[in-house]
Amino acid sequence: MLVLLSLNFGAVFVSRNAAGLTGPYLKHALDLDNTELGALSAGYGLAWAVVGYFGTTLIERRMNTWTALAALAMLDAASLFGTAVATSFWAVMVFRLVAGGAGGPAMPLSAARIARGSSPRNRGQRMGVIQAFGGGLIGAILAPLCLIGLADAWGWRVPFAAAGVICAAAGGLLWFGARALALDVPDTAPSATGTSGTAGVQSRRNVVLCCIVSALMVGWLVVTTTFLPTFLVGTLGWSFSRTALAMSGFGFTSMMSAVVAPLISDRVGRRPALVGCTLVGGITAVGVCLLRSDSPQLLGMVAGVGIAGGAFPIFMAAIPAESAVAGRVAAGIALVQGVGEVLGGVAAPLIAGYAGDQLGARAMVWVATVCVCAAALVSCLVLETNPPRLRL
Repeated sequence: MLVLLSLNFGAVFVSRNAAGLTGPYLKHALDLDNTELGALSAGYGLAWAVVGYFGTTLIERRMNTWTALAALAMLDAASLFGTAVATSFWAVMVFRLVAGGAGGPAMPLSAARIARGSSPRNRGQRMGVIQAFGGGLIGAILAPLCLIGLADAWGWRVPFAAAGVICAAAGGLLWFGARALALDVPDTAPSATGTSGTAGVQSRRNVVLCCIVSALMVGWLVVTTTFLPTFLVGTLGWSFSRTALAMSGFGFTSMMSAVVAPLISDRVGRRPALVGCTLVGGITAVGVCLLRSDSPQLLGMVAGVGIAGGAFPIFMAAIPAESAVAGRVAAGIALVQGVGEVLGGVAAPLIAGYAGDQLGARAMVWVATVCVCAAALVSCLVLETNPPRLRL
């Protein structure tokens, strides 16, 4: 189950990161400015948020998780193939909206399945595996090397087509793998024991705090993956190969952090691990903003920013799963994800893109830095939820 969900989540993040990683080529080919490039990420994030919550709620109540995830992966693949043949900004926008809607339910449904099948002592670690090997290894390490390399060799359309093949393969593996392993049985979510519906989920303090952290951290991630390659190439004058190496280093650090941080949270508590990741990520992000382009430490700083990625399995999955009303785990996770996407995934890239057009590309990196530093402050207010830790 972990392998199938990780591969699917990785394919979703390949789709998500495709526009940002090919941003310099996409801007040149379609004559886009930074605001329009940010709008593509914002549109994707809006669709991700809306379908992520309402689609997850519908699937959790009425559909089989594995069938739904396989169908959504195929829809994502179709949207990527459509993007590969698009000839205008608005055509790309429509296909990115479809891709965002297809990817939205992936994380809540996957995390809810893991939460139901794991004990409190290894719940965070298993959620971290999906984030690390799916979003990290596939989406953030291999994707920059492959997609930027393909774009550099054959133009921006080929990476989108390649991402479509990856999503289609993930959907096929989900469909056939679930049946071969007898995983396509009806979902057996526990019955609700408290207030039901969105109001019941929102009433939980930690879920509200996680929504705030999610908005800041999703904004940090989207702005970083969308604009950092453009900043490194256009402002600092880095080569495409060096930029690909830097973004892969960022992805590698994020992947390792997504494994280690949830494991630490299983042992010492969710809050210390959450605060630690965001704080270190914020410090290194400030370094990226301040160091000169020829500084030997800059490449390491870019990689170090990825440490903040270890916070995602904690605030977006583990804490909401342990805080939400019983029977509404996926809805609680989807709510945190949805708020993060609307406020962070939509607003942040628009703000960063406008700031870049008005003040220069370095301003876009500062927007991401402010987001992760603010997330570290809000994380200090989260109440501990790790059951083994609470029993000490």
